[in-house]
Amino acid sequence: MNNNTGSTNTKDQEVAESPALCFSEAPQRLCDDETVAAAQYGTEDDIFYEEEILKNYETLRKEEKAAGRDTFVVKYTENDKAIVDINTVGIDASAAMLIIDRGKDLNVSGLRTSKKKKKKKTEASPAKTIESAGLTPLAIRMFGGGLGGVQEINKMIKNHGPALITIQGAASQEYHIVVDDISNKNEEVRLRDPNKGREITVALSALTKRFVGGLIIQSKYERTYPGMHCNEDMIYPYAEAAVDMDIFYDEEILRVHSPVREECTKEEGCVAYSANGTALIQQQSIRGSFAAAAAMLIIDNGKTPDYATLKKTCAEDEEFSPLQDASLMPMETRIATSKEGIKDLKELIEKNGSALVTIHDSIVGDHTIVVDEISSDLKNVCLRDPNHGWEITVKSRALRKRLKGGDIVIQVKKNA
Repeated sequence: MNNNTGSTNTKDQEVAESPALCFSEAPQRLCDDETVAAAQYGTEDDIFYEEEILKNYETLRKEEKAAGRDTFVVKYTENDKAIVDINTVGIDASAAMLIIDRGKDLNVSGLRTSKKKKKKKTEASPAKTIESAGLTPLAIRMFGGGLGGVQEINKMIKNHGPALITIQGAASQEYHIVVDDISNKNEEVRLRDPNKGREITVALSALTKRFVGGLIIQSKYERTYPGMHCNEDMIYPYAEAAVDMDIFYDEEILRVHSPVREECTKEEGCVAYSANGTALIQQQSIRGSFAAAAAMLIIDNGKTPDYATLKKTCAEDEEFSPLQDASLMPMETRIATSKEGIKDLKELIEKNGSALVTIHDSIVGDHTIVVDEISSDLKNVCLRDPNHGWEITVKSRALRKRLKGGDIVIQVKKNA
């Protein structure tokens, strides 16, 4: 089995090490004789003045999470992004927030600095911390700050989601924050400030005058890609990247659900399974999404797909034959693309189970996915995407904008 990981466009970059964090019962005091920069250690000073803060978001829920042998509390507001206080974890708090946003666990082994040692140590840089959690860090050093630099950050956020940046506070002290959204129209910036453990919206000018350039760090999901041609040996996942074509962008993904087990046979290859027991198969070529999606639905319904045909399917052929060949009876329903269409799809799934849905991408073209569940508030969709061979939860608008109108969904008729 080929266990190589999929290719990415991110190159390894040298990232400056962050100063050490030390711990004490009074977290605002420095311990021992070590010098700890304000970028890593909380201070009683506010980074932003009260008159610059347009909104301070209320905490709606809290979760207790593990960090090695310790636990810490993560807060969430209406934005449902993780907020971590700078003094609660033994790694860079801003990096921790990006890690939790991606649904990953913190890996603090070897990253924490002990307060018992007099010798000065440095903790892992934010980029290495993100990498330790199984994510791909994207680090770009920006040499210009001000409004122009902030606008470049805005472009990066649109491509890869929230960004960890360094800003200068009083007395040229440096602080790490996470920027989630920049609105040029309203001249506002929504960000998370680990120094105070809060999420706020500030005036755009408040950020531009504090940002002087430096390293911008984001986290990317690790993806695998199908090859250009048919794969002779079906494996999970197929890691030979032909072209890095992402169907759903990082900022549209709320969570990647890791498979819980994998079954392999010499004749059939490997199939992974989600925590819900549904099958995960990666398409065997860049045009093989329908065959892979149909195979997942076939396995879900207790049947065995034609693996030999699946390995040789190099074109989108949205015929019912794979389902019928597996002694299943397919049924089709036409839906709209509006919010009512998402509601209709939810009702269909609740009645008949998972559905094959063809979406339309400007680069990839037509692409078939398996939609398993839509949240009660119609905001989130859990689906399986054969392009990467994974199960993900995305924002419903990410699915809605990829529907053309009058789209046909395919389900398996029960008791067929």
